[in-house]
Amino acid sequence: MMTLHFRKAAQAVAVASLTVTALGTTTAATAAPTAPAAATQSCPSNGHLQRGWSCTSLSNGQLHHRKGTNHVANTYYEKTSGGKTNVKLGINAGAGNKYKGSVSIKSGQTKTGSWSVDYCKVSLGLMVSGGTYQTPPTHCNT
Repeated sequence: MMTLHFRKAAQAVAVASLTVTALGTTTAATAAPTAPAAATQSCPSNGHLQRGWSCTSLSNGQLHHRKGTNHVANTYYEKTSGGKTNVKLGINAGAGNKYKGSVSIKSGQTKTGSWSVDYCKVSLGLMVSGGTYQTPPTHCNT
């Protein structure tokens, strides 16, 4: 019985110390997903970078939607070119579109919005800026 508890504790420590490296950023696997400082890769044609993380390439940057196993989802826009503009970042997790307030962004900046959402619930990232843009849907298996 004691061995079973020790083994579970060791597994919990191993899982907690796992790291995920993506776009040049290392974060704890259970930490809230964060936006990288700069894009080091373009969005693949299917829009899925890895499990729980999708993106859309736009003419002036990339829109990302990334979910953490801690049930926090981030939608972030990384602006790589063009003039200063205002954007509203959002999410759709099946209960309609939800947006954060409008923020100003210029080339070289990344803006992020965060929401609580079930990791395995299908959701997608949204952005309004002269039109509405979205990422492909993602959940715990895609």
